[in-house]
Formats: sequence, structure tokens, C-alpha cells
Amino acid sequence: MEWLRTHKWLSAICGGLVCLLLLLSIVLGGDKEAKKPATGSESLVFSKEEKNEEHQKKEEAELPIVIDVKGSVQNPGIYTMENGERIDDAINKAGGFTKNAEVTAVNLAQKVADEMVVYVPSEGEKELTSIPIGGTDTEESALININNAQSEELQKLNGVGPSKAEAIIAYREENGPFKAPEDIMNVSGFGEKSFEKIKEQITV
Repeated sequence: MEWLRTHKWLSAICGGLVCLLLLLSIVLGGDKEAKKPATGSESLVFSKEEKNEEHQKKEEAELPIVIDVKGSVQNPGIYTMENGERIDDAINKAGGFTKNAEVTAVNLAQKVADEMVVYVPSEGEKELTSIPIGGTDTEESALININNAQSEELQKLNGVGPSKAEAIIAYREENGPFKAPEDIMNVSGFGEKSFEKIKEQITV
């Protein structure tokens, strides 16, 4: 006891070291807690969501694609296609072109889409217009279908020249068919003003 009274400074240092060690233990323990990985239940939730998204995409890809092939083909009619098939495959299913088919008016490389109408005109037809889905009326049949019209036909639209026509074709080949006429504004070179000029001339 006498020795401790004589060396009070040593006792104070020891007490300070103990406090410092306790403080470091608290701080390091908090860091470990903050860096703690997600629990098993959280990982399971994310895993289920990812699987559901993958399952939904797979189901959409497996849905049948039904199209209507019209015009100068051997066997016009309704055909069921597979995802990724092209108009060339549809023409083959319809028995191929007739002798008087205007083959150059059809983009054989275009991918098919559900409810698409593939119209093959005959040689010498004055208007190589595409038939709109579900439309039989004269006014509608004069509209240009931007989903399957070729360059020559697209150039009949107000303000559309060869470069813009090719831009439309390139866009739909890369991104699939247009869902609505307004989607043409997604094509480079087409803004609101351009759409206003042609909105009464086009259909999908």
C-alpha cells in the first residue's frame, strides 16, 4: 500500500490505458456491425425477385407469334411463328411468292412480331401501301405502315427523303416494330415538328 501511495502516477497511467482499450473495443465492434453483410433472408428475397423476372422474360419469349400473310403469296393466311423468325420464314410458310409478286417491296430480313400483317404487292401496283392491322376502310388502307413499308414508300411521307427512310428501317430492324405512330419520334431526325407533318399519313 505504501508503494502505491508513493507511485500514484503509475496507477493513473494504468487506469488510462484500460479506458483507452475499452473505447477501442467499442469503436471496432461498431465498424464490424456496420460492415455486416446482408442476412440470409434478404439475399433470399433478392434471389426470388431475380428468378421471377427471368421467368417472366422466358414466358414472353415463348408466347406464340401470330401473323397475317396477304397478297402475292401461294397460300395467304394466318401463320404461327417463333420468336426470332423473319419475314422470309413467313413467306416460306405461305408457300413462297407468286410469279407476279413485287419481291423488292418486302423486307425479308425484318423480324416478325405478333399481329403483324405481311403484305406482298403484285408487280405494277400503283400504290405499294401496307395494309393496317384490323383496317379495311379505304382511308385507312391508304396509310403507310411504318412497320413494313420500304424506302420508296416511306419517301412518300411529307419531309422524308432517302436518309430518313433508311433511318426508319434501321431503327425497326434494331428495336423491333413500332407500337404506336408516335414512336417514330424515337428515330434520329424525327422530332415533334416532323411527326406533325406525317401523323395523318402513317399507321402501325
